Amino acid sequence: MTSNRISNTFIIASGKGGVGKTWFSINLAHALGIQSKRVLLFDGDLGLANVDIQLNLKPDLDIGSVLKRKCTFEEAILNYKPHKSFQARIDIITGRTNEGDFTTVSKAGILSLRKSLTDIAPKYDHMLLDLSAGLDQIIQEFSTFAQHCLVVVTDEPTSLTDAFAYIKVSNQRNPDLPLYVVVNKAESHTQGLETYTRLVQACKHFLKTTPALVGIIHRDRCVPDSMLKKAPTISSHPTSQAAQDIEKIARELIGLVQ
Repeated sequence: MTSNRISNTFIIASGKGGVGKTWFSINLAHALGIQSKRVLLFDGDLGLANVDIQLNLKPDLDIGSVLKRKCTFEEAILNYKPHKSFQARIDIITGRTNEGDFTTVSKAGILSLRKSLTDIAPKYDHMLLDLSAGLDQIIQEFSTFAQHCLVVVTDEPTSLTDAFAYIKVSNQRNPDLPLYVVVNKAESHTQGLETYTRLVQACKHFLKTTPALVGIIHRDRCVPDSMLKKAPTISSHPTSQAAQDIEKIARELIGLVQ
């Protein structure tokens, strides 16, 4: 493992959009917070950033403000708590910018964000970086300092194909970055295992690598309901199957960094 990696930092990635990556990032952050962990959620999907939309946030400062040097990185951090009775509180930096189009960020801007994340890391137990789907520049740069990468996949053929492509390129460019698979929207545990098996068999055969399965999240009618309410499923439907699945994944990840 390279020495410049930050042990408490997870990239949340996917080969394509629409697999529930941001929903997963938000709920994982809250599940970790419930465990009395200090958590930072960084919305780095600058082209289609929607953490703010899913949580009904209207921040005055965001990544765009930081890149425009209108505020410091720490000043852009928003303290979020779903409601007073919910025991977790997480810090969020939103990616939907009020400062113009940042669908592309300069190399200098990416390096500046990387340095800020590196500097602030000791204040948190976990930092979750919700990055754009695919393999753009910000993903590749952040992949050089994160300690772990979670690849979210569903059983859709396009999701499996694009997840395989992501894993292939990631292994080529950052061969020491551990990759883990999260299967989302599984109709059953068995079907989730089948989805993972199809992906990992291709990885074994063509890439000679075996990314570990970190968890399966069942398809749950509570998820779209919570999204309509613009609240994390884990707080709006804490006893739902999806919430329980997320909590189990959170416990697994806590074990990875201890």
